[in-house]
Amino acid sequence: MAQRLALGQLRVEKVRHRDGRCSYTVFDSASALHSAADWYLSKYAGTGSDRTYAYLLVDHLRWLEHEGLTPESVVFRDLKRYMGAVGARIPMPYGAPWRVGKRPYQNDALRGAAACLKGFYLRQAELGINTALVQELNLKRMPTQQDKDRVLLGHLKRSMDANPRAEGTEAPAQEDAAGRRPRGPVGGGELGPRPGRRRVAE
Repeated sequence: MAQRLALGQLRVEKVRHRDGRCSYTVFDSASALHSAADWYLSKYAGTGSDRTYAYLLVDHLRWLEHEGLTPESVVFRDLKRYMGAVGARIPMPYGAPWRVGKRPYQNDALRGAAACLKGFYLRQAELGINTALVQELNLKRMPTQQDKDRVLLGHLKRSMDANPRAEGTEAPAQEDAAGRRPRGPVGGGELGPRPGRRRVAE
């Protein structure tokens, strides 16, 4: 039975080897390696990709803990929800907000995350772990297109009335029949065109 760790113990660390090489891996406590993550990342040690994949993978592993899941129990639908949680457009709810207030992954990062997760779970399947998930990963693609309606994770864009005076610009005054512009509001109302609508972030 997998031990449930306190959220936040998982972290990426740089490891210096005796031969002078450096690599990046994931730790799950004060001194213990996350064995599954380390085994996967070891194939990229010293290539320059291990750092990127380590940070992508540790975020996913933290999300699993947050959702009460493990690499052994996760299913393809969960991976789709995770991709939605970090910024991909998915046709279903992705659950509780994740990385709230941070910018969502762009398309390149989403593709990198999808490749990292697929590689991690393929590596796990070599040990006989969660082979059913790998069968789905070989048949289906994870979502990698950014949801452009989100400017920050946990926040959606929405339409709302905008007052042009609030932007620091005066609405143009209307001219009378003689071509003169009135000096102030007529009838207590504001001059100029009615405020339009624009897309703003919460």
